[in-house]
Order: sequence, then C-alpha cells, then structure tokens
Amino acid sequence: MQKTTLLLAVALAFSASSWGQDVKINGTGVSLEANKTPIHTAKNPQAIALLPQDLHLAVPGKFTVAVAALNSPPLTVFADDNKTLLGSEADIARLVAESLGLEVNVVPTSWEDWPLGVTSG
Repeated sequence: MQKTTLLLAVALAFSASSWGQDVKINGTGVSLEANKTPIHTAKNPQAIALLPQDLHLAVPGKFTVAVAALNSPPLTVFADDNKTLLGSEADIARLVAESLGLEVNVVPTSWEDWPLGVTSG
C-alpha cells in the first residue's frame, strides 16, 4: 500500500512538473500544445452502410455530441482561442463523425441540461 502511494505521488510530481504554463486550469498551468493538432481517420464504408436509411440527425449531415461545458480535462478543455475544444471527448466525437462520413458538431452543455438535450434532439 505504501509503495503504491509513493509511486502515485512520484508520478503526479513528474507529470505536474512537465506541464507548461500556457493555460491555467483551476490555478494550475497546463500546456495544451500537444493537443492542438487533431488526429483524423478515414471514412469507414462498412460502418456507413450500417447507418439506417431513416437516420434522424439533430443537424443534417452532422454528428452532434454534447460535451462538458466547463473545462474538465482530460475530457474537454477550451484551447487558448476560447473556441476550439480539446480533449478526449472532442477527439472521440471527431473520429466517430469522420468514420461515418459526417461533420462533427460539438455542443458544450452543462451537466444539468444534457438529459433535456438528449430527449429533445
């Protein structure tokens, strides 16, 4: 147990010391430089063929995904332009959309509002 705690403390210390000072999140400087170049994927014809013909999208031609509205790294965080969303939620949404031949439409949503958004489309 003590070894696990010590290893965790060392890992956190090294990860915190490697952060840049580009962005402040909860008072801590975090470098988002590595996340600014998004990864992409090709269309997947097999996956596209599985989409129902009567598929209703909230915005035609776009894969709409609600993500946490506040900075919640590593899930979602705004880049320094305060428009571009970075993080695993935005990355996964973009990759799924691209694989289905759709454009991604990421909508920042508060935790309290997402059930209403899901039920209303």
